[in-house]
Amino acid sequence: MNRTVALSLTTLLLLVACDTGPEPGITGISAVVVANLPSSVGLQQWETKPAADFVNGNLGANNSDYSEGESVPFQLDVGGLSTAGNPYTFSICRDFSNGTKRGYLFLASFNTSRAADPGGTITSTSGPISGVNERETIISINSSGAATAFVLWGGHLASPIDIFETQQVGAGNGAASFPGSSLHMSLLSPSKDRSINPAAIIQLATITVQKIVDLGSATPDKFCFNISANPNSETLPKCPPSGGNSVTFLSLPTGSYTITETSPADYAFASGSGTNCTFSGSTATASATAATTPTNATCVFHNGLRTGTLRVKKHVVNDNGGAKSAADFQLHVKSGVTEVTGSPAAGSETGTVYTLTVGSYVVSEDGAPTGYAQTGFSGDCNSTGAVTVVAGAEKTCTITNDDVAAQLTVIKHVVNSFGGTATAADFTMS
Repeated sequence: MNRTVALSLTTLLLLVACDTGPEPGITGISAVVVANLPSSVGLQQWETKPAADFVNGNLGANNSDYSEGESVPFQLDVGGLSTAGNPYTFSICRDFSNGTKRGYLFLASFNTSRAADPGGTITSTSGPISGVNERETIISINSSGAATAFVLWGGHLASPIDIFETQQVGAGNGAASFPGSSLHMSLLSPSKDRSINPAAIIQLATITVQKIVDLGSATPDKFCFNISANPNSETLPKCPPSGGNSVTFLSLPTGSYTITETSPADYAFASGSGTNCTFSGSTATASATAATTPTNATCVFHNGLRTGTLRVKKHVVNDNGGAKSAADFQLHVKSGVTEVTGSPAAGSETGTVYTLTVGSYVVSEDGAPTGYAQTGFSGDCNSTGAVTVVAGAEKTCTITNDDVAAQLTVIKHVVNSFGGTATAADFTMS
């Protein structure tokens, strides 16, 4: 059926009390009755099943499958209004909030999300503030006297990702979580009311991504995440708030989503786990289902500082009769003044291998055994034993000690107690 609207419409942004009191912080609001429509007008809303059409009744699981974020189409049958009554002014009231829960967040075009029969439209933003739990938009129309005429609009079902007064509605606060069994759209006068059962509204799914840093001083809020697909066109990558350790992707339709991360320098993915989330390397795949009881997903990314290896060798040269081996020397690897795990250790000609986070270290040894002298460092250590470990690579430092040749000291002592004058240098030793 092709529906036409032979009306001129004006949306009046006036403050009118739809319920018992003003919004907190709003003063000076009084009830203003601005309705001269006859009681014969009819208010209908769009059912989506079994046969999509405007109906006079209410909506529930048996005749609707709206999701949070969609708009329910409404039509007001104003056919046959006399032109003598122009302009006709009336108030559309909607259940807007209950505590932190949001219902019909704003009015929209009647065919924003569902292909209701075409016709004229009214649109507004959030409308004027009126009461604590309801908000109202006042409409003024001029009838052309046509027998068939409708005013059409949509009621936007709040979604967690919607922005209200600069903040997101938030998880668990969308229209599907609105308290009670009825979410209302009504005329103030004449009194007309249509409702939808919040329990019949499909909740969009949520994916929560958590960061755990297993090793290193970086905080979780330094790691950020990307999602694909990105149905809500969120700005990516998305990072935890300062001091936080997780991000949440809200209002997701049923589907499979790929989650990847960005990490600070020198940090690497270690492992992953989660609920309805699997990992292939550092890439997570989350499965989420929108439903009246949605299936959400949680992905946990574990990261730590990248590591490299350091091989410390002890080489002993015994070319002067020495008998010491590498194991007779005690070697140290320190980060600053702190011994790394496994240090100190006995020396080894093949080397002792340390797995270390990237950074600077110092290799040293205890004092050499008697008869041996250190001849220096070689490999990746500098002359003081300093070395830098890098991710994914092995550095090698070798400390060499040589046995010192034995010495015989022969002392010539001359006694000149009877007038002799010879000195030690006057004698030849052999």
